[in-house]
Amino acid sequence: MLNIYNDAEALLEKLKNRMNNKFDEALQTAREIIADVRANGDSAVKKYTRIFDKVELDDLFMSEDEINKIYEQCDKDLIKIMEKAAQNIEEYHKIQVQNSNIITKDGVILGQRVLPIDRVALYMPNGTAPLPSSFLMNAVPAKIAGVRELVVLTPPKPEGISPEIVAAAKTVLHRG
Repeated sequence: MLNIYNDAEALLEKLKNRMNNKFDEALQTAREIIADVRANGDSAVKKYTRIFDKVELDDLFMSEDEINKIYEQCDKDLIKIMEKAAQNIEEYHKIQVQNSNIITKDGVILGQRVLPIDRVALYMPNGTAPLPSSFLMNAVPAKIAGVRELVVLTPPKPEGISPEIVAAAKTVLHRG
């Protein structure tokens, strides 16, 4: 059954009531976690990883050896598909690159200066269905734009990081 609402205020009220103040609780919990991480850094991140992800972390970063071992577990045909997808994404986004331009007219300087961001963090889901394509569609344009450092973030699972996620990251990060 499809309900049609002609009264925006009534719809907003219905949506607010549906949440039963859960949003306020979630916001407060998020504020507490952020404050804890600000105050306690990596140890707080590890604590919340243990609580929410049920994973005990020794380190927050993967070594090149760990990355390579997981990469080797990924289906080789899938890696080829991701490489082709990255190539297609690159070809498409290269035509969108904007350049700086400056003009001077009657003593007035006009223009725009285009500069890449130095560093970006890219979140890659690691749930029941890893989404390497979403990562490719964010990471490849960032590299084309000239971002110098891409940091890949993904939540751990008790059984480890999905090979597809590692392969997607490696496909982009090791491209020319």
